[in-house]
Amino acid sequence: MVPHGLGKCEQTPWKSPFALGRKVALADSCLVAIFIAPVRLRIPFDAFLILAAGGPLSVWILQNRRAKGIKKLGPKIVLATGSEITLIPHSLLGTSSVLANALVRFACFTRMMGPIRTVVQLADHLKYCTRRWKAVVPEDQGLHVPRLDVCSWLRNLDDIKLVKKTVTSDQLASFFSDVHYPRYYYEGSRRVRYGLWHMIGFELCKLERSDTVIDIGAQTGVWGRIARRRYGCKVFDVDIQYAPGIHSNKVGAEASSIPLPSASVSHIVSFCAFNCFEDMSDILFLREATRLLVPGGKLVIVPLCVAEEYVNLYDPAACTPSESFDSEARLVPRPGWKVRFGRWYDYRAFVKRIEVNITSFTKEIWHVCYPAWQGCQPPEFYAALFRKKT
Repeated sequence: MVPHGLGKCEQTPWKSPFALGRKVALADSCLVAIFIAPVRLRIPFDAFLILAAGGPLSVWILQNRRAKGIKKLGPKIVLATGSEITLIPHSLLGTSSVLANALVRFACFTRMMGPIRTVVQLADHLKYCTRRWKAVVPEDQGLHVPRLDVCSWLRNLDDIKLVKKTVTSDQLASFFSDVHYPRYYYEGSRRVRYGLWHMIGFELCKLERSDTVIDIGAQTGVWGRIARRRYGCKVFDVDIQYAPGIHSNKVGAEASSIPLPSASVSHIVSFCAFNCFEDMSDILFLREATRLLVPGGKLVIVPLCVAEEYVNLYDPAACTPSESFDSEARLVPRPGWKVRFGRWYDYRAFVKRIEVNITSFTKEIWHVCYPAWQGCQPPEFYAALFRKKT
């Protein structure tokens, strides 16, 4: 999500200290590895246990460093203007060790995609890092980005049920504890963001043991593993990066052509994937979901990216605007995003691309608010529950 215009002073608490904390964590992790690795590194996971301990100094810095314009840093920060912002509890954040995060993610990618595809992904990432230094960003730098977390026109749609939901840090902490949510796979505040999406996804799905679920754009299958472990249901992790075909619970295919029988699944979920479908892929996916779902089946999309303005985001280092971008949308560069493309629907785009392709579904949209995001992320997002009519 794109920050919605908070001032520099308000964004500083989680950017400046955390960036310094990561550097300290990296140095600390290297020292720990140098002295302990020769004795302890017998199996790969031991490396993660060692490196996970690296970075206690960065935690202290994160909690105690004084940021510019801030009088107090703790559960709440008091800005120079006198206003207060409630911060995310540190216990909810992911690891601050860059090295531990990289190793855990490498292990997860290797398990799901195999060593060759993982190495290809790593090479692509290194190429991206190189291009990022050379990327030419348009002059406006995307400075006039509209608020992408608020959408007023949803209230005026008669056939959509709009539900307001507020999530507290205590509720999120309880979810993390119940499902043993991974700490080292997600770095810093990314753990909170994905944790929120996954938590809302489970609430919308209401899974049972007899369900069959498809996770679109699963990547390393974090949500699917939690669903299988917690509910005992069958979950297919679908991603175009997997080897083509069906391999146990992994399916290598495009979202618009999944090799499963019609009316064979009860739930289809998408976490931060639907908004990244370029060209006509979002429309084709909705038609494919209609084919795959049984009557009464659920299509859950988190987040549903809707806004007042039709916007295409892109990272100049990952791509240049091409013909697959939407001609009616405003192109907004977002340097450092690491994502090629992202679509935010306005009213006309929502009706044209989504609503007309789900006429056989009832529609419910949750407006989710997490107040602790104030100051570092948009505190609101939307989630969609489309249920196929019986």
